[in-house]
Amino acid sequence: MLLDVLSEQNPQWQNDGRGQGPGFERDIVARLEPILSGPLPGGVRRAVVLSGLRRSGKSTVLRQLASRLARQAESPTDVVYLDLGDPRILGISVEGLLEATGLLRTRPATRTLLLDEVGHDRVWPDSIKRLVDLGPDAPGIIVADSAAARLRASPGGETAVGRRIDLELTPMTLGEIARASGLSTGDPRDADPQRLGMLADEYLVRGGLPEVALPGSPSFTSGDAYRILREDAANILALDAPRIREVRDVHALRRLWAMLARGASLSLNVGKIASALEISRQTVEQLLSVLSELFLVREVPCRGDGPAAPIRNPPKWLVADPGIAAAHLTENERGDPVHRGYLVESAAALHLAAARQELPGLEITYARAAKEIDFVVRHPDIETVGIEMKHFDRPAEAVDDERAARVAAEFGVRTLIRVTRQPVPRLAVVAGCTIRTEPLWRFLNWPVPLLKGGIEP
Repeated sequence: MLLDVLSEQNPQWQNDGRGQGPGFERDIVARLEPILSGPLPGGVRRAVVLSGLRRSGKSTVLRQLASRLARQAESPTDVVYLDLGDPRILGISVEGLLEATGLLRTRPATRTLLLDEVGHDRVWPDSIKRLVDLGPDAPGIIVADSAAARLRASPGGETAVGRRIDLELTPMTLGEIARASGLSTGDPRDADPQRLGMLADEYLVRGGLPEVALPGSPSFTSGDAYRILREDAANILALDAPRIREVRDVHALRRLWAMLARGASLSLNVGKIASALEISRQTVEQLLSVLSELFLVREVPCRGDGPAAPIRNPPKWLVADPGIAAAHLTENERGDPVHRGYLVESAAALHLAAARQELPGLEITYARAAKEIDFVVRHPDIETVGIEMKHFDRPAEAVDDERAARVAAEFGVRTLIRVTRQPVPRLAVVAGCTIRTEPLWRFLNWPVPLLKGGIEP
């Protein structure tokens, strides 16, 4: 029976290695392929642990990866997708399934194991550790789970620390949604500014969760999509929060989430929130940690008032998907400039988080007491970049450039990207500071090239 289950779960074993799924691939699929195809430099092979917001598409990514790898493998059966949540095999451990099916008895190093819903196996970290410790004979491994909770070691079990690469699957980026809609995003010179601009504005209130972001999804006009997003958030709090830690005051967690979803985190004061919720500051900080572990909010640390200043301010907390935030607002609030700014920042933070897949080690912070610098981005291979999410409806003027250059100089930033609603990009150099004014649609489509300074206005 087990082999029948495996065959059913792996359609890529037939049809010349082609599996089932949508006609487009998530960006992370191509980036995962070289990690799984062989040892990393130094001969060490590590498992990839893929976590992320519930409904962000982790299972779809595993199936897309299975199809891609099977087409290139010596035999399609070398690529094994295994859903541990299948009722027919529920309760059987990873190692038990591998032993019963004999998958690793021959040529284990040529195998790639894509293990979905691993949360059903409490001792999966120990199993992964032992597989990785096979050294040259270790298979390629990626594990994921549908829950919106970071995958951790089993209670009391031996962890796979040092043997795993932890990656976040973010909701879909604007570029992914554009390609799914048939728009070109390969070369900025071939882009359709008007259609991409409209798509960027829609992204702020739709977000990137596949079930509501893709063409043919439930209607936002009727409110069906927003209802789904609110229900998803409620289910995450109810079903996934207990996986993180015991939350004694579930009501406080839900009230804190409601505050964050409506933009309270732009000026987060833990003391005031603790007073409003009638709980301690320590409890607020613990609940914020739970929401972060659930991928509902994204933490943006503070770097202080300048390049050498100590960290004094608390972090900003942004909802991890703008569509989820928009679902908790009224129709009028979605068009309000204050709430709109919050949605813009949330969209930018999501795309910067996704950029970490291409630029590992990317550091994303904010500059304390500088409203003009919403993010400061650092990476060993690029110059420090400040990002100002303005969302202008008017063209930037010289006075805007002068003010931005002064603020950037105070924070040791020589390159500033100003993201606005202007349809045309613009370049200015003021007092030694390079200011690139970029339309929102360009920034959300090509964040990494823009951070590297590789797209000409």
